[in-house]
Amino acid sequence: YYHPPWPGSNEPMALYMLKLDPQRVRLSSVHANDEAMGIETVDAIARRRDAVAAVNGSFFVVTNGDPMYVLKEAGEFVSDSSIIKGAVLIRSPAQGRTELAFDQISATASLSFKAGGRERTVPIAGIDTTRARGRLMMFTPHYHSDTDTAANGTEWVLRGQPLRVTEIRRDAGRTPIPKDGVVLSFGGLDLPE
Repeated sequence: YYHPPWPGSNEPMALYMLKLDPQRVRLSSVHANDEAMGIETVDAIARRRDAVAAVNGSFFVVTNGDPMYVLKEAGEFVSDSSIIKGAVLIRSPAQGRTELAFDQISATASLSFKAGGRERTVPIAGIDTTRARGRLMMFTPHYHSDTDTAANGTEWVLRGQPLRVTEIRRDAGRTPIPKDGVVLSFGGLDLPE
């Protein structure tokens, strides 16, 4: 961990290092309270997971814990970002060596479907993040038990493989997120074309 001094200050730099043997450790990415949203101190997360060491691995919105950049866990996106930033890939198999890779990435999502006999594609403005007015958002089971949205807009519950709409909720908000699917949410009055 590197903590630079404030620009123009005489404050000393602090540098903390943790040296790990990938043959002997298992690394994992963990959320505060095991959900995409929410805040919890790093030492509380470490105690809850019986970790020997823990670091704050990414930037997040301080008020609600919303990850600010790309985050993928167990093969599923938990957070997306069109901003290219540094990333760490952690692969910790049950047996064998932990593998790390470093790169710069960004990720965006879109929804493709057939309507009225023609293919359509609509951009998804965010995954597992606070709903933005006039934007289509997607909420996965990683987010929370429900969408935590206000009762103004439309939410579609999708389940199965491939995903299919099983319920449409208008002006309800706080739609329960199925463990085997997602919820698409549009806040506002005018649905996307």
